[in-house]
Amino acid sequence: MKRWLKTAGLLLLGLALGFVVWNWGMVVYLLGQARGQARVLWQARPVEEVLADPAFPDSLKLKLRFAQKAREFAIDSLGLSDSDSYNTVFDQQGQPLLWVVVACEPFAMRPYRWRFPLVGEFPYKGYFELPLAERERDRLREQGLDARLREVGAWSTLGYFDDPILSGMLERTWGELASVVVHELTHATLFVPDDVDFNESLATFVGNQGALRFLESHFGPRAEATLEFGQVLRDEKRYVDFMLGGARTLDSLYRAMDHQGLPHDQRALRKDEALRGLFAQARALPFERPQDYRFLERVAEPDNSYFVGFLTYHSHEDSLAQVFEQRHGSDFARFLAELRQLYPSL
Repeated sequence: MKRWLKTAGLLLLGLALGFVVWNWGMVVYLLGQARGQARVLWQARPVEEVLADPAFPDSLKLKLRFAQKAREFAIDSLGLSDSDSYNTVFDQQGQPLLWVVVACEPFAMRPYRWRFPLVGEFPYKGYFELPLAERERDRLREQGLDARLREVGAWSTLGYFDDPILSGMLERTWGELASVVVHELTHATLFVPDDVDFNESLATFVGNQGALRFLESHFGPRAEATLEFGQVLRDEKRYVDFMLGGARTLDSLYRAMDHQGLPHDQRALRKDEALRGLFAQARALPFERPQDYRFLERVAEPDNSYFVGFLTYHSHEDSLAQVFEQRHGSDFARFLAELRQLYPSL
């Protein structure tokens, strides 16, 4: 019996070592992410301590109390899962904290996907160190993919840890702050493995509509902050719909070029013309708040990877809105209860 246990132990050790060696890159990456996440959690301070700190700006204390109210509303009125998230604050000291890399095939609207243990495939990969994110982006570009990186201002650990309020979140408008709090709490309520498009679309929908409902309750339906966020959402809808349509236009173009058997240089030329035309049209959209879309003038070298976020965060948004309104009478608690029953969650 002892010999059998010893043999079994050696076998398990060998398998574990083999897994580590075979997946060394992933192991190193996960250790780096764990170190970055641990630093955020370790250095986060209780909200009450920050509110009592005379060095913390009073204007941000107002936003901090507001974020706490948004958290309470999301749990009590929207039906999101209760947790200890957003009861602490991490001071970013004005510095970016996390970046994600996204990539897409150059002549097809197929996002590049990374596979992670337990949670499955993701169309983005996060880094706490910018040089590592830049290295991954460049590696993908060398493989011929369209790739870019962007800064991330918030994320969720899916309820496994107590996520802090990031100080950068407090620089957002009232509506944007409420939306990001509800968005991330939605991830901790329901997260379906291997279906990031559904997860992000759900969090985007609940985050935006839940935030609007909170603003109406907190400030009043005719308050400036509420009306402003309504404009933001209408503009976002206009822009997202256009970009999703643009992704379909590009996909049709790439399929046609495949059918025609065009050489690479002609494909690249037609792709560049189509992208420039789409962004010219985007800049001319009738936004209610055109100042929010001045960044379109600065989008450098637009490519397929720019559209990945729209496909990920919005592809299911309209269908979710239809279910929410028609099947559940715009009742968040009923809507989320049904989704919990329908989908296996982490």
